[in-house]
Amino acid sequence: EKDDLNYTHYKYQQLFPGSDIPIENAIYIQHVKNGKIESCNGTIIETFPDIISIIPKISEKNALVNALKYL
Repeated sequence: EKDDLNYTHYKYQQLFPGSDIPIENAIYIQHVKNGKIESCNGTIIETFPDIISIIPKISEKNALVNALKYL
Protein backbone atom coordinates (compact mmCIF):
# COMPACT_ATOMS: atom_id res chain seq x y z
CA GLU A 1 0.00 0.00 0.00
CA LYS A 2 1.14 3.54 -0.69
CA ASP A 3 0.73 6.48 1.69
CA ASP A 4 0.51 10.28 1.33
CA LEU A 5 4.28 10.67 1.89
CA ASN A 6 4.99 8.54 -1.20
CA TYR A 7 6.14 5.53 0.81
CA THR A 8 5.15 2.05 -0.29
CA HIS A 9 4.66 -0.41 2.57
CA TYR A 10 5.19 -4.11 1.91
CA LYS A 11 3.72 -6.39 4.56
CA TYR A 12 4.88 -9.97 5.01
CA GLN A 13 2.94 -12.50 7.10
CA GLN A 14 5.05 -15.22 8.70
CA LEU A 15 3.72 -18.74 8.37
CA PHE A 16 4.31 -21.70 10.64
CA PRO A 17 7.25 -23.66 9.19
CA GLY A 18 6.21 -26.21 6.60
CA SER A 19 2.60 -24.99 6.44
CA ASP A 20 0.33 -22.22 5.20
CA ILE A 21 -0.84 -21.41 8.74
CA PRO A 22 -0.28 -17.72 9.61
CA ILE A 23 1.33 -16.92 12.95
CA GLU A 24 -0.70 -14.33 14.84
CA ASN A 25 1.06 -10.94 15.16
CA ALA A 26 4.11 -12.15 13.19
CA ILE A 27 4.15 -9.49 10.50
CA TYR A 28 7.20 -7.74 9.02
CA ILE A 29 6.88 -4.45 7.13
CA GLN A 30 9.27 -2.80 4.67
CA HIS A 31 8.92 0.95 4.10
CA VAL A 32 10.16 1.85 0.62
CA LYS A 33 10.55 5.25 -1.01
CA ASN A 34 11.90 5.86 -4.53
CA GLY A 35 12.73 2.18 -4.88
CA LYS A 36 14.92 2.06 -1.77
CA ILE A 37 14.16 0.44 1.57
CA GLU A 38 14.09 3.26 4.15
CA SER A 39 13.22 1.14 7.19
CA CYS A 40 11.74 -2.14 8.37
CA ASN A 41 9.84 -3.16 11.45
CA GLY A 42 7.74 -5.95 12.79
CA THR A 43 7.94 -9.27 14.57
CA ILE A 44 9.49 -12.51 13.38
CA ILE A 45 9.26 -15.66 15.48
CA GLU A 46 12.56 -17.55 15.32
CA THR A 47 12.02 -20.50 17.66
CA PHE A 48 8.99 -22.55 18.52
CA PRO A 49 8.35 -24.77 21.55
CA ASP A 50 8.58 -28.47 20.75
CA ILE A 51 4.98 -28.96 21.91
CA ILE A 52 3.58 -26.95 18.99
CA SER A 53 2.36 -29.15 16.16
CA ILE A 54 0.25 -28.61 13.07
CA ILE A 55 -0.93 -32.22 13.14
CA PRO A 56 -4.54 -32.31 14.40
CA LYS A 57 -5.17 -34.28 17.59
CA ILE A 58 -8.76 -35.07 16.62
CA SER A 59 -10.38 -35.82 13.27
CA GLU A 60 -12.37 -33.27 11.31
CA LYS A 61 -15.51 -35.33 11.94
CA ASN A 62 -14.98 -35.35 15.73
CA ALA A 63 -14.28 -31.62 15.71
CA LEU A 64 -17.59 -30.99 13.93
CA VAL A 65 -19.49 -33.27 16.33
CA ASN A 66 -17.95 -31.46 19.34
CA ALA A 67 -18.74 -28.05 17.86
CA LEU A 68 -22.35 -29.00 17.20
CA LYS A 69 -22.69 -30.35 20.74
CA TYR A 70 -21.34 -27.09 22.11
CA LEU A 71 -23.83 -25.05 20.12
